[in-house]
Amino acid sequence: MIARRTKSIRGLVCLRGVCTAWHAAPLRENYEPDPAQLPWLVVLRPQEKCCFFDISNFRVYPFPLPGPISFHGSSHGWLIVSDVNMDMYLVNPLTMERIGLPPFPSPFYFTTKVIMSACPHSSQPCIIVAIHGLESDLAYAWPGCDRWITLNLPLCLFTDVVYHDNTFMAINEEGVVITLEIKCQETTTFCKIGNKVVEARRLDCRRAYLVSIGEDLCAVVRYIQVRETGSLQTVEFKLFFYDKGESEWEQFEGCGNYTIFLGPSESMALPTAATGWTTNCIYFTDECRTRLGEADSGVYYLTDGYLEPHFLDKGATGIWHMPKL
Repeated sequence: MIARRTKSIRGLVCLRGVCTAWHAAPLRENYEPDPAQLPWLVVLRPQEKCCFFDISNFRVYPFPLPGPISFHGSSHGWLIVSDVNMDMYLVNPLTMERIGLPPFPSPFYFTTKVIMSACPHSSQPCIIVAIHGLESDLAYAWPGCDRWITLNLPLCLFTDVVYHDNTFMAINEEGVVITLEIKCQETTTFCKIGNKVVEARRLDCRRAYLVSIGEDLCAVVRYIQVRETGSLQTVEFKLFFYDKGESEWEQFEGCGNYTIFLGPSESMALPTAATGWTTNCIYFTDECRTRLGEADSGVYYLTDGYLEPHFLDKGATGIWHMPKL
């Protein structure tokens, strides 16, 4: 009864800390989340244990995973991690439930993003897609399978993948977007959609993302420059919405009443106007795991192109995570 009245993840965390019985209570069946929930930030600092940062109230929560771990993504309320034994698994930080995944076909260090089509406890199939390897190829698996299947595609160097309109879609560094029809233990098919999102400019350093904004598919291009110290610095973002009727990408100046969250986790766009949170902007975290100097994180305001730091200090990186049961 109390869990049903608790709408925020913050309240649920406090509720579970009251006593042992409440901590062990089956909350998934009783909890009804607030649709206006903001993501948390998994804060990573060298030589320190990670923690959660609640951006809605600036509170920090410890994340009690034993030993050093590597993060490979966040999707549907689950974190995708690997440990010192090179075991890869899903973990729900609210319940501490773990689901093992098969050994990965390339070193974990080269696994840059992992997302899922659905929660493992959903009635829908849970297919997991990863960007991995020196060529940033795509591979997929599902809970209970014994191996990752690398897709044999004529394209590589993928920078993001999203599950949009019941379909996996991926974009590579050339701005080519493809749709993937993936079914467990069946042949995977793909097709390109539209032309390139944006033609490359000379000496460009950029990264492309895909994100669902309402019912629309949006490509976000992040332009980066190299600081004098050798570290990277984001300088600009551009948005492109896909026009299904014309089968082409059209540039837009903003995202309206949405806030976009980008980084190594699943890309998100949330309707934050009702919460009083800043809209029409992009919160981003560092993508470079071998960075030199300060991290490349901040907020970019699409109205005027103004860029400023956000919650992370210069020595920390982070992963956006939407807590769910």
